[in-house]
Amino acid sequence: MDISEVSDVVGYKNPRHFSTAFKKKFGIVPSPLKSSDQ
Repeated sequence: MDISEVSDVVGYKNPRHFSTAFKKKFGIVPSPLKSSDQ
């Protein structure tokens, strides 16, 4: 799944808001966590 799909599934209408909240919670942006194999 890409960031926009994940943000939609967890209830964010704007992927940027999801990324900001993710970084605030975990200290990193979510994009590096995506595996190139999936």
